[in-house]
Amino acid sequence: MRFKKVYNILIMCVIFTIIHADNCNDVSACNYNPDSNSNHECNYPYECPNNSFECDVNDCSEPNGFGWNQSSKILFLFVDYAFKINSNFPLIEYEDWIGGFKSHDETRNGECQTISNTCPDVNFDGLLTDNVEVCIGSKYWNGDNNSEIPLMGFQSNNTLTNGYLLPGDKPYFKLFDSTNDSLYYMIPYKNGEPYEFIYSGNSSIEIMLIDSLVSQCPFYNNYDSDSDSIPDTCDACPNDSNNDIDNDNVCFPNDLCPYDFNNDIDGDGICACTIGNEDICNQIINDDPLINNFDLCPLDPQNDIDDDGLCGNIDHCPNDPFNLDNDNDGICDDIDDCIGEYDDCGVCNGGDSNKDCNGDCFGTAYLDDCDVCVGGNTLFQENEFKDCNNDCFGTAYLDNCGICSSGNSNHEPDSDIDCNGICFGTAFLDNCSVCSGGNTNHEANSDIDCNEVCFGNSTIDECGVCNGNNFDQCDYDNDGILNINDICPNDFNNDIDGDDICGDVDICPNDFNNDIDQDGICGDIDICPNDPENDIDQDNICGDSDNYPNCFYNFFDCFGECGGTAVYDQCGICNGSGNCECPDFDYGIKPDCNGVCGGNAIVDECGICDGSNIDKDCNGDCFGIAFLDNCGICSGGNSNHEANSDIDCEGICFGEALIDDCGICNGGDLNKDCNGDCFGNAYLDDCNICSGGNSNHEANSDQDCAGTCFGNLEFDECNICGGQGILENECDCQGNILDCNNVCGGNLVIDECGICGGENNNMDCNGLCFGSGIDIDDDGICDDIDNCIGEIDVCGICNGDGTWCLNANIYLGDINETHLEILYDSPLDIGGFQFTVSGINIINAFGGVAGQHNFNIANNNNTVLGFSLTGNSIPSGSGVLLMLTINYNNTSACFEEAIFSDEDGDPINVILDTCLEVDCIDSDLDTICDQVDDCFGVIDECGICNGNGIEEGFCDCNGNVEDCAGVCGGSSVIDDCNICGGNNYGMDCNGDCFGTAFIDYCGDCVGGNTNYEEGSFDLGCGCNYPAPMEFCFDSDGDSLGNNGTNTLFCSEGSSDEYEIVPDNWTNNCDDICIDDIENDADGDGICESNEIYGCDDNLACNYDILSTENDGSCIYFNFNNVFPENDYVFDLSNENIDDSILFEWSQPPAECNYQGNYRLQIYDNNNNPVYFTLTNENNTNVIYQELPIEDSILNSFRWNVESIDLDFVSEQFNFIIDAQNLNNFYTEIPEEFFISNTYPNPFNPQTSFIFGVPSRAKVEITFFNSIGEVIHKVDSKYYQAGTYKYVWNPENISSGIYYIQLKSKDMVINKKTTYLK
Repeated sequence: MRFKKVYNILIMCVIFTIIHADNCNDVSACNYNPDSNSNHECNYPYECPNNSFECDVNDCSEPNGFGWNQSSKILFLFVDYAFKINSNFPLIEYEDWIGGFKSHDETRNGECQTISNTCPDVNFDGLLTDNVEVCIGSKYWNGDNNSEIPLMGFQSNNTLTNGYLLPGDKPYFKLFDSTNDSLYYMIPYKNGEPYEFIYSGNSSIEIMLIDSLVSQCPFYNNYDSDSDSIPDTCDACPNDSNNDIDNDNVCFPNDLCPYDFNNDIDGDGICACTIGNEDICNQIINDDPLINNFDLCPLDPQNDIDDDGLCGNIDHCPNDPFNLDNDNDGICDDIDDCIGEYDDCGVCNGGDSNKDCNGDCFGTAYLDDCDVCVGGNTLFQENEFKDCNNDCFGTAYLDNCGICSSGNSNHEPDSDIDCNGICFGTAFLDNCSVCSGGNTNHEANSDIDCNEVCFGNSTIDECGVCNGNNFDQCDYDNDGILNINDICPNDFNNDIDGDDICGDVDICPNDFNNDIDQDGICGDIDICPNDPENDIDQDNICGDSDNYPNCFYNFFDCFGECGGTAVYDQCGICNGSGNCECPDFDYGIKPDCNGVCGGNAIVDECGICDGSNIDKDCNGDCFGIAFLDNCGICSGGNSNHEANSDIDCEGICFGEALIDDCGICNGGDLNKDCNGDCFGNAYLDDCNICSGGNSNHEANSDQDCAGTCFGNLEFDECNICGGQGILENECDCQGNILDCNNVCGGNLVIDECGICGGENNNMDCNGLCFGSGIDIDDDGICDDIDNCIGEIDVCGICNGDGTWCLNANIYLGDINETHLEILYDSPLDIGGFQFTVSGINIINAFGGVAGQHNFNIANNNNTVLGFSLTGNSIPSGSGVLLMLTINYNNTSACFEEAIFSDEDGDPINVILDTCLEVDCIDSDLDTICDQVDDCFGVIDECGICNGNGIEEGFCDCNGNVEDCAGVCGGSSVIDDCNICGGNNYGMDCNGDCFGTAFIDYCGDCVGGNTNYEEGSFDLGCGCNYPAPMEFCFDSDGDSLGNNGTNTLFCSEGSSDEYEIVPDNWTNNCDDICIDDIENDADGDGICESNEIYGCDDNLACNYDILSTENDGSCIYFNFNNVFPENDYVFDLSNENIDDSILFEWSQPPAECNYQGNYRLQIYDNNNNPVYFTLTNENNTNVIYQELPIEDSILNSFRWNVESIDLDFVSEQFNFIIDAQNLNNFYTEIPEEFFISNTYPNPFNPQTSFIFGVPSRAKVEITFFNSIGEVIHKVDSKYYQAGTYKYVWNPENISSGIYYIQLKSKDMVINKKTTYLK
C-alpha cells in the first residue's frame, strides 16, 4: 500500500502546517514542525521500527484511494470523536484514516467526448466516465477532541482540483480500518443527530465543527441509485430517496403507502399521511394528478359514510349524518332497536304493563274478590283469608280484653288495656315512657323540659327561649327592633314593600301590588307588571299600555296587515294611485277602492278594499283572534265561548258523554250507591228501600212483623204477630185469670176460713179457724209439737239459708294461643274467689263479670285471686268469670284447687271442671308452648330474647350510665373544678377554679391569672373602645384617604389626648385615584379617568387589546343579506327542472377576517333536514332535483347556514318552490341517459330515483355493496324513450354505502346511496 511519491508527503506536511501548528520538533515524526520548541504532541508512523533513527517516508503515506492534491480553498472539518460502528470501537490513532469524497461526472452530463483542459480526466485513468469518485482530502486519525480533516475546494485555474468541492456540494466520508485494511462508510453527527452539511465556498478557509463520525457499513462502491448521498451498499433503502420517510420499515417502491406509517390501516385502499409528512403529502397532491387526496379518515374504512364531517372511528353515529339519539341511551337511533326504554319485562316502552299483580312478567296472578294477589307464583289460593270480622284478608282478632280488634273492626288491639294493666282503664305512657293518667296520679309529659328532654332541667326564659339568658326583651328577626316594638317581628326587612303584609308571609315581599296581573311573576321582577301576557308581541311595550298589543309594529295598514305599507290614496283607495276620476268615456263614474272604473270593490267593515270581511274572525271581529275549534264552534277572542267546550269527556263533539258526579266519564253515576253517594255502601234492602251507608234508614225497617214489606201485621200485646191479644176472661197473655184479690195470674184463693189469700193462716195449728193454737213459723205444726220452729232449708237445716248443700261450678272455657276463658255457674252471689290452674303460664287476669263488678284481680304463680274492697259481689248466675292471658307450658290445662266465698265470707262448694287438652310443644323448656312462645331461648333482664342483659359499664337496659352522683341516667357531671354537679360555680371570671380574677371598671376580667391589670382595656379612647387609629383625609369623597395625611383619631369614644375622627377622614388610606371620586368603578384596576374606551370583548371581531372599557363598538360574527330571504318564491316548471337555486349570504364583517368553511342545511316544512352541503365560499348552488319536490303544489322549505370553524348558526329562512306548473315531469323524453340522486338519502326502509332513457334501449339496473358484490339486479329489458321512477325496498342488508349502476350498451352511470338501520 505504500506506493505514493515523496512529494505527496511533503504536501501533506504543508497541509498539516496550514491546519495546525503542531508542537512537534522531532524530524522523525510525520507532524515535524521546525517552529516548535517541544515534541510532546508528535505523531509517529505506525510501522517505524522502534530502533529506527529515521522514518520511512512511506510510513506516513495515505491508504490507496485517499490521495489528493493541495488547493487553496479548504474546508476544515473538526471532529470530536470517531467510531467504528459504535462508541465501543474508537479509531486507532495514527493508523486509521478518514477521507472525504465527492462523486463527479467527468462527462459533464455527456457533453465531453474527449479528454481536454475543459474536460479533464479527473482520476487520470485516460477514460471519461460518469459518477467518478474523487478524494477531496484525508488524514489519519490523530485522537479525540477536534481532530481535523482537510476538504479541498475547486480552483478554476488548477486542473488538479477538478472534481473538488463546489458551492452546494455535499461530501461523504470513508474510513480506512488499518486492522483489516477494509473501508467503511461514515455518517457525521451533530447535536446527537445525523448531520448533512453543504459546502458554501464563500471563503478560502472554512471551519465546520461536528460531534462525531460513525461508520455505518462496509464500503464497496459509491453507487447511489436514489441520489440520497448514501451509497447503495450502506443504504437501507437504496431506491428510496426519502429513506422510508414514514418509518414503517418498508422502503419505496415496496411501500404501497410510502407516507403512511400504518400503511392504510383501515384497508379502504386510500393511504393516509403520517403526522409530520403533511408538507410532502400536499406537494405530492399538487404534483401528481392521479393522487386526489390522502385518506382523511385513516381509521375509518368507510371514510365518513354519512358525510357529516366526522370520521367513523370518532363519529358516535357513523351511519347517521344527523347523529340522532333521541332517547339519550348512547345508541344511535338508526341502530337502536328501542328508541325509548325497555321495561322490566323487556318490552320497549312497555311501561311494565305486562306484569301481573305479583310483579311477574307475563304472569298469571290476579286480584281475587278480596283484592288479594292470588294464583300464579303467589302461593295463595283465591279468597283464602277471612278474619274474625268476616272481612277478606282481614287482620282482626280477639285482643287481651276479648274484643275483636284491628282489621276493619275499628278497634285497636289491646287499646282497652292501659299502661296500668287494666282493661278499659285510662292510664297511658307519656313521651317519657311514664304511665300517666287513669289511676296513676301522674300528669302526662310533666317530666319533659322545654328542650324536649325527659327529666331535663331546662326552662323557658321571658323571651320564650329555652335555656335563654333572660334578656329583658327579644328580637326574633335580628333587625335591631325589639319584638315589643316590631311591626313584623319575624321579618328582618319589616314589610319592605309597604303592603302591610310582613315579608315572612308575603308571596311577593318586594312588590307592593303583589303580582297585580296574576301572571305568577312578582311585580319587582315582572317586565310588564300590569300585563299578564308580558308584551306578547315583543315590541317592548307592555300590553296594558300597548294600543296594538298583538302587532309588533303597532299599526295596521289599510289592508289590515300589521306593519304593512299600504295606505289610502286621496280617493280613499287602499294602495290606490290617487287618480280619482275615470276616463272621459266613463265620465261621472268613480273608480272603486281598487282604482277600477266602474268596479264594484268596496272597503269592507275592516277597512280592507274588496276584503269581503275576510279579516273578520268567526265572531265578526276585525282582525280578531276568535277561531273555529275542533267542533267548528267559534271560540276564543270575544266569542265568549271556550274552545272545545262542546267536546264531551270521550272526545266527541256535541257528544252526550258526561263526567258523572263521581268523576267517571260516561259513568252514568253507576258508582253511586242508592243514596247518591259516590262509592258509598248504602244498598236497597229487601223492601227495595235505600238503607245503610249515609241513608239514615235501617235496612228492612219497613217490613211488618211477618216480614212482609209494608204489611199491616203487628205484634199484639202478647208480642204475637197478628195475634188476638188477651182473650176474654183472661187477664194476661199467658191465659191467666184474676185471683180472689184481683191479681192477674195471682195465686190467692179464698181459704177454708173464707179469707182471700189467707192460706188458712187464720186457722190455728190445730186446724181451727181463728183457734188459739200457736204456730210461729206457720209450718202448720203447733209449736208445742214442732221440732223446728222456723224453716228447714234445702239442706235440711232448721232455719238454715239453704246454701250449705249448694254447689258452684267453674269451667275452663274457650282457649286460643294467648287467652283462656274461665266460666262459672253459681247459685249464690260470689264475694271472692281464688283458684290455681296448672299446665299454663298465667301472664294476666282481667275482664269478665269480675271486671265488670270492679273486682280487684291479681295473679301470682298461676294462682288467680279476686276480691272487692268496696263490698261488691258477683250475682248468682253463669257466664265468663274472667279472662286469662296465658302461655302454654303443658299438653293440658287443669284446675288444681278453687276457693269461692259468698258475700258474707262463707265458703261456697265448688265443683272443678275436667282438664282441657292443649296441643303444646315446648322446645326450649321455658314452660311456654312453641306456638305462642315469642322467644325460643331465654329473655334477659332487658326483655330481649337471648339478649346479653345490661351491658357492662351501663346501669340499665336503655344504655344509661351512672352519673357522678351515682344516679343511673342522671345528668350530674364533675365540673372543671372537680365538683360533682358544681356547674363551675367555683370558677372566677378567667375560668380558674377558686381564682382571684375580677371584673374591673371597664367590665373586663382582670387580675388573677388574666395577665391584665385593672383598666388594661382602656387603650386611650375609653373602656373597651378600639385604640387610636391612623386616618387619612378623603379629598374626593370616595371614602378612600390620601396617604400622607395620616393622623391618629379615635374611631369610637374619645379621650383628652385623642379626638373622635372628624368628617371626611377614613382609615382606608389606599386611594389610588386621588381626586377621582369614581376611582376604579368597574374594579378593573384602572382609574375611571384613565380608561381607554373601545371593544374589550375578546369574542368580538374588532377586539382591541388596548381597550379597558367597552364603548359598545364591538362587531360580532353574523350573517346578513341572505338569499333567498323569507317567503321568496321560485317558479319551477318542466323547462327549468334541471336548474339550481343559488343560496347566498354576506361575508362576515371584514373585522372578523373569517376564511373558514360553511355548512348549508335545508329542512322541509316540518323542520326535518332534507339536504346539506359544505362550502368554503359564501354561496352554493343546490339543484332542484336534489330536493324532495312534489308536482303541482307549493313546496315549502327552510334553510340556514353555519360557520363550522366558529360554530355560529344563522336564523332559519323560509322559501317556496312553486311547482304548480311542473306537470308529469317524469313522462317527458330526456335528451340523454341520466340517473338522479336517491331520495331519501340516507334511507330506511326504501328510497327512489329517477332515470331517463332518450330513445328505446335495453337498460340494466344493478345494485352493489361497498366491496363490489352484486346484492340486487333488476331484469334487463327494453324501455321506450321517457323518464322513469324506480323504488328500491331492500331486505336483509346491513347499514352502509351502496352503488346503483345504470347500464345500456356502452353507457354506464353510477350513483351512491346510504342505508341506515
